[in-house]
Amino acid sequence: MTSLRNAILATITYYDILEMPLTLLEVHSYLINPARFLVRKRAIGDISIFQIAKEMEQLCRINILEEINGMYCLSGRRHIYKLRIGRQLLAAKKWKKFLRYVSWLSLVPYVRGVFASGSMALNNTNLESDFDVLVVIQSGRLYSGRLILSAWTSLLGIRRTKDDLIAPDKLCFNHYITDGNLKINHESLFNASTYARLIPVKASNQIYFSFYDRNGWINQYVYHFKPVAHFPKRQAKTYSWMEKIGRFGESILDTWFGNVFEYISRWYQQKRIRENPATYAQGGRIVFNDSELEFHPYSFEAYLIGNYNSGLKKLGIMPFIEERDSGLLAGPISMMIAN
Repeated sequence: MTSLRNAILATITYYDILEMPLTLLEVHSYLINPARFLVRKRAIGDISIFQIAKEMEQLCRINILEEINGMYCLSGRRHIYKLRIGRQLLAAKKWKKFLRYVSWLSLVPYVRGVFASGSMALNNTNLESDFDVLVVIQSGRLYSGRLILSAWTSLLGIRRTKDDLIAPDKLCFNHYITDGNLKINHESLFNASTYARLIPVKASNQIYFSFYDRNGWINQYVYHFKPVAHFPKRQAKTYSWMEKIGRFGESILDTWFGNVFEYISRWYQQKRIRENPATYAQGGRIVFNDSELEFHPYSFEAYLIGNYNSGLKKLGIMPFIEERDSGLLAGPISMMIAN
């Protein structure tokens, strides 16, 4: 099946850009949807791990892929095997620190979910890697929740700030959504692959499954993705005294005072965002409205998608539609603001 072979090569090419060879199980789990390589759309049906193994065996036989100790990469890229092993060992150490940090977030009012993202979710970290997180905050308290979260983690010295060129082992709060609007509107292969790999480190079953229920579009890009029934894979420790303090803070803010505080927090933060030159940087996206805050002024997405498309061409793969980024700022200013 040509579309399956192309999807396998596309998947390995995508993760090759991240210098990450994949196991057979990972190729099956992360498989880019074969329908993206079909001119005429049709039902694909079930794709077993045995079908993928057979295709990959043939690709190794003709020297398009190489296999090293159960991991697969493009021919001539064997060196990334050692990179991945080293990064996995480093990630194991970073996870211990990361989960300790997340435990302290129980003290913050209105935090409803914390998901590990980026290199941490892939266990593909280097020494300079920070901790990318997606934060879910209660609807109607997005700006006050963010302000308190930023203040608390700054006080602890564990938050990455805009002035940090690199911030090893610090929390990077680059994306917030509310529990009343969990839908991600910026669809792309990059975002689908990112959100399919999120690891809930502080989230209820309801938040976890509701998030993926609202984002069924992920399967248009990642064929076999489905949220795991028995989560979490990793979970930050929760302490009852911390959660009681967090709930006490909410009881104070669930009043007219909290409404005023949210209004002022919103006005102040949106003013600062509008006045920040990075908001208008090409190649990124800043979103600030009442249900989402996203801060990716210099996104890695354009680089990855550009190299992915080039990599497919080198392999002689011509998808029906070339992959694009999720709508990064490339020309005239077009901020995504909704009141």
